[in-house]
Amino acid sequence: MAAVAGKEEFMCFTYPKVPMSAEAARITGITTRNGKMYHLNTEVDAKSISVAIDSLISFLYKFGRKVLIVGHNIQLFDCPVLINALHSCNKLHEISEVVDGFMDTVKLFKLIRPNMPSYKQEYLCETLANLQYAAHDAREDVSALQTLVEQQNLDFQCAEAKASSFTFQYAVESHEYSRVIKANLPSLQPLIDQKVISVGMGRKIAGSGLNYDHLAMAFEKNPTEGLGDLCREHCGTLVRVTKSQKIIDKIVNYFVKLNEC
Repeated sequence: MAAVAGKEEFMCFTYPKVPMSAEAARITGITTRNGKMYHLNTEVDAKSISVAIDSLISFLYKFGRKVLIVGHNIQLFDCPVLINALHSCNKLHEISEVVDGFMDTVKLFKLIRPNMPSYKQEYLCETLANLQYAAHDAREDVSALQTLVEQQNLDFQCAEAKASSFTFQYAVESHEYSRVIKANLPSLQPLIDQKVISVGMGRKIAGSGLNYDHLAMAFEKNPTEGLGDLCREHCGTLVRVTKSQKIIDKIVNYFVKLNEC
């Protein structure tokens, strides 16, 4: 875990929750032996996730205002990892008091530098900033990204920067949505395999909090209207799943045929 802001730097090694693979150890240079952690064969003072998060929050408090955390591919990778860690030690509320949101520099550079052959951080640093560094070393990763962003003379209030940013609350809600999909989608695989619904519709059903058993119970309760009422149920200004009668009819027909067997 690493962060850089101006000349302020934060670095903390944390114990992995699961054993590291040989490939992960090769890429990061991090290994564990006899309860101790080593980085490039040098012993480091590793901490628990809870202590590391406390240290990070204390570091961010030093700036006296809510911060914007900038990272490369942060929306898809770093945010889920961070929010999982925050959940595990019940620190979501505490960090929300110091973090306003996030900016994903993958999205940013796709907007300000369109049509580049690659948007990997190493490529952008070498091409745009003439900078080479030890990728996958957390301190060097964040330091290189800071240099890259600073050399672009970006106005963080410009339209491209705003389009590449999202709030802390959005990150939390997206993480929860992904968690719900992961929990419910496997049960819907029979409908996807038989092409009753698409993968996209399966994710939408799963993300709404429904699984296969919920659909089956709605059909059993009212074979003609149960599934339609469930799918068209209003959640604020939106419907829970879909208004499409064609999609609803396909799901209904699946359960009709299933009950005929």
